[in-house]
Amino acid sequence: MKPSRSRSSGARGSALILFLGVAATLSIAAAGLVMLVINTQHSTAMERQRTKAFGVAEAALDVAMEELGHTMPTSATSLTWFDAAGFAARFSPDEFPGADAADPLDFVQVRLADNTDSTKSFDYNGDGLVFVDAQARVGNKAARVHAQVEAIYCSTNAMRGLALWAGGVVESNGGDPKVTVEVFPPGGTDCSWAAALPGTPSEIGATYMNLVASGPGGLQRESVLSDEKIAELKSLAQSTGRYFTSVTGPASTPEQYNGLCVIEAPSGEVQLTGGTTYNTEDQPGVLLVLGGATLEFGGNTEFFGIVYCENTVSAARAHGTPIVHGMLIVEGGLTASGTPDVRYNDRCVRGLNSQFPVGSRIVPGYWRELKPTM
Repeated sequence: MKPSRSRSSGARGSALILFLGVAATLSIAAAGLVMLVINTQHSTAMERQRTKAFGVAEAALDVAMEELGHTMPTSATSLTWFDAAGFAARFSPDEFPGADAADPLDFVQVRLADNTDSTKSFDYNGDGLVFVDAQARVGNKAARVHAQVEAIYCSTNAMRGLALWAGGVVESNGGDPKVTVEVFPPGGTDCSWAAALPGTPSEIGATYMNLVASGPGGLQRESVLSDEKIAELKSLAQSTGRYFTSVTGPASTPEQYNGLCVIEAPSGEVQLTGGTTYNTEDQPGVLLVLGGATLEFGGNTEFFGIVYCENTVSAARAHGTPIVHGMLIVEGGLTASGTPDVRYNDRCVRGLNSQFPVGSRIVPGYWRELKPTM
């Protein structure tokens, strides 16, 4: 009987050892499983943060492109276009850790660089191309996207080489040439002016600096500045706060005549007579006077760009010593007294084709994801 008890005790001991071994194995497996779950959860959380950071960076790039579609920064002082605080305020800190409008640069950063000179944080060479770099951090993860962005412009496509077009009589009180050339088109030495009823062209300057007068039945205004472009410019002005329904609308702040300005009024006279210089040769503008309103240039006012007056009944007036550098288009004719000048300037006319951005797009092949630095 003793041997039997010994064998029974041995069996129980073996079972205990086996149980402890299995328990230890299960404990190790359970611990490993817990660690695996913890690591997986951590990795998943990190991946979610990285995915969110990438989404925020992409969103910042999109917002930057939208802003560039309205205003392409052309100087270091115009780089207030991206509102980082306003962008950060769109995100909930609970869902996007780090989103803080009070300290947005820890959440999102957007930088510009000229496409030919990366040390310049704006469109330094004026070609409408910049690099946009957008970074974002959500929690412990950051992402960065980089793209070259091209501005899309509302071009005027105005006829090159034409200083003055008039749909009515062009009259001049005085013998000084009133229509001249300031900058010829590239490779050209001829410019012209056209009027349906020229009046006294010899006093306008028909033979001055190779100018050739066109008589009745010649060039149609649609060929000079099309109705489609006028409508497009009007629509852009309406969408950007540059459209006025009173001739005195921009008068309280004359700088509103700069850039694109459209005035559509049933009557009255738009007066640019205060001796102000509007726009520049490098930054020309467009002034459209629509409806029944007419136009008066006076004093020593200067305007760089294209001026158009739709009124077919009343002639536009120019007196004193004002200068239009670019092109003047008047449906109702022009009465010029004193020594006003209409000087064709090809740099102004050509420059208007890349002056008013209406959108932007990523240049194909120039988008990439980079290693974040924030």
